Amino acid sequence: LFILICYLLIPISEVDYILKIDYDVSILLAPVCLNSSVPKNSNNSKDFSNTEPQIKILDNDLNKETLNQSSSIISPNDLNSKLGPDGKTPLFDYVQEGLVGLLLGDGSLVKKYKGGGTYFKYAQSTIHSDYLFFVFNLFKELGVVLMKSPSLGTSTVKGKTYNYYTFTTQSLKTWNELYDRWYQSKLKIIPENIFSTLTPIGLAFWLMDDGGWTKNGIHLNTNFFSRSEVEILINVLNSKYGLKCTIHSRNRIYIWTSSVPALIELVKPHIHLSMIRKITPTKK
Repeated sequence: LFILICYLLIPISEVDYILKIDYDVSILLAPVCLNSSVPKNSNNSKDFSNTEPQIKILDNDLNKETLNQSSSIISPNDLNSKLGPDGKTPLFDYVQEGLVGLLLGDGSLVKKYKGGGTYFKYAQSTIHSDYLFFVFNLFKELGVVLMKSPSLGTSTVKGKTYNYYTFTTQSLKTWNELYDRWYQSKLKIIPENIFSTLTPIGLAFWLMDDGGWTKNGIHLNTNFFSRSEVEILINVLNSKYGLKCTIHSRNRIYIWTSSVPALIELVKPHIHLSMIRKITPTKK
């Protein structure tokens, strides 16, 4: 009731400035996983093809002071003590690092209005619902998500209907710089600071989103980036983590069999239980 009253008190000029969320979500079939559970008997299935839910813009920056003041989930005393799923990395840092991997994978940043903020949008097929709820809960715990739970929607591709879960964060002006690094003419690119920002946490989320076994090696589906950008990513993987990689068909990164054990050692502490198969060699 309080929220409704506050909303009614917003001037009409401010209502016009409400950020709408679109659902042009591609169905990305990446597997998943830690102990997240999906609500059973969910009846909120909805076709979003003609729907644009709304979310109000949050004009504050995403920083620890802002979260202390605005988050109803994390108290000022909890923000620095709250740890990520690995049990040692502060939650704030964990999400920031994981976000890099999510943007290399299935996540996207959206900035719709000049002078407004940027929000993060994420979707997964319902077959990967455990993983999506895991990601959702990380952002929810950080205090940047207003949604009570991800939305269930449908998408039709080449005559076939797919079900998916999706969520968005609040719109944050501090993410405008992040958007400018990751997007050029509304197309996702590899940021110039990728060497310093891609950590084992980010690498784990990238693998969970877009990784897959190919015999004894692993592919990372980077086909939506340019060849020169994929070469930059390969250089980071090789020079920073010592992983031997090459470019395979459809512009994908192939991590050599000899480097797979080192990759697994890097990402294992951050792999969700539903995604364990991403680091479990296929049986011959």
